[in-house]
Amino acid sequence: MIKMQISAFFLAPFLCLQLQPRATAATLSGSYEVVPSNSVVDLTAQETLDWVHWGLKGDSSIDRKAAARPSIETFAPIIVGGGEGPYRYDDNANGYTWSDGAPTSAASNSVTGVYIIGKKSGFRLTVPADTTPRRLKVYVGAYGAKAQFNAALSDGGAPEYSDSTIENVSNGPSGVYTINFAAGSAGQKLTVTYTVSVEYDHKVANVTLQAATLANAPTNSAPKVSTPSARDKTIPSSSPKLPLASVGPGLDTVVSD
Repeated sequence: MIKMQISAFFLAPFLCLQLQPRATAATLSGSYEVVPSNSVVDLTAQETLDWVHWGLKGDSSIDRKAAARPSIETFAPIIVGGGEGPYRYDDNANGYTWSDGAPTSAASNSVTGVYIIGKKSGFRLTVPADTTPRRLKVYVGAYGAKAQFNAALSDGGAPEYSDSTIENVSNGPSGVYTINFAAGSAGQKLTVTYTVSVEYDHKVANVTLQAATLANAPTNSAPKVSTPSARDKTIPSSSPKLPLASVGPGLDTVVSD
């Protein structure tokens, strides 16, 4: 009896350690895909937790999924040196459609978005992160510039994702970054930055932001993009319009020297 009690005494701490829940490992991966010119991205059809579209009616316009808990924060402009924006434009190479939005309930083939001018200037976007695997898609573009995209978790539990694929000497098609992520603990954040890294047009080189979606992951389906029978893959000749507009109210601007 004594031997059994002694064994149990020494085994108890070991058993407690074995029964403790193991910490969840953070994960972060990404990929990039061109959105074909003249295609239409249906934000409603993607079965998301949240979606956002920017620039429908003005520089500070934001539409998002109605009757859903907002998970995608509106972007913070990153303005460096002589950078400018955000400004609305209405000649994107592809369109965006939705039927469950607010404050605009529905839109069809909207070719709008917002852009920011200047080297190292661009957008910062944040979404909540915890141990639940999720998928963030960010729809972006560039004019007269090479762009830099980065995504990082606040807990630093997984290596940062970095990509510089988008490079347009003048205008060009948009692209979508797909980020699969999960943090190692609750209460974390995923932060995305998208900026101009190289200026080819030294007056109006810019990066554009059109939309973002957030869903549970993993999913095996490709981005839901509908295209016409004759898909136009050529680079448009027109450049984004440059309205003489100021930064709209309600945007948390990040300013760097």
